[in-house]
Amino acid sequence: MPNHPRAGRFDPHIDFLGFLYYLWAAFHTIFGVAMGLFAASAALLAVAPDRRPGLEVAASFTAAAFAVLAATAVLWAIVHAWCGRALRRRHPWSRGLALALSLLNALLFPLGTAMALYTLWLLLHEDVRVRFERETSSPHRFTVS
Repeated sequence: MPNHPRAGRFDPHIDFLGFLYYLWAAFHTIFGVAMGLFAASAALLAVAPDRRPGLEVAASFTAAAFAVLAATAVLWAIVHAWCGRALRRRHPWSRGLALALSLLNALLFPLGTAMALYTLWLLLHEDVRVRFERETSSPHRFTVS
């Protein structure tokens, strides 16, 4: 294995990126809970005793839309927390997952775009790629030939 003396210089950045993924997960968890509460409020409007024309349909549609947003945000948060934990532990697959998530995060302007750019800048460095590959060549890992 070639000697890569500078591979560790990015370790603080990798840990920080993992922390940013935790923060991103927390933000989306809060957003998901808020959307879930909005969905519940809209559902209550759909079954309200005063029946205005069209209220039941509009409230039902709104409740369903908010519920879908809530579920998506919570799922997005779980994936980001999982990826952040794996990045901090230097799991080799976490680099690929973080790069894939960064492509989707880039669409979430401005915070997602900034995080995506930082992720791409960091994880596309050759030293970082080697750092994640080095973790897979540990003698304590089970490998199948």
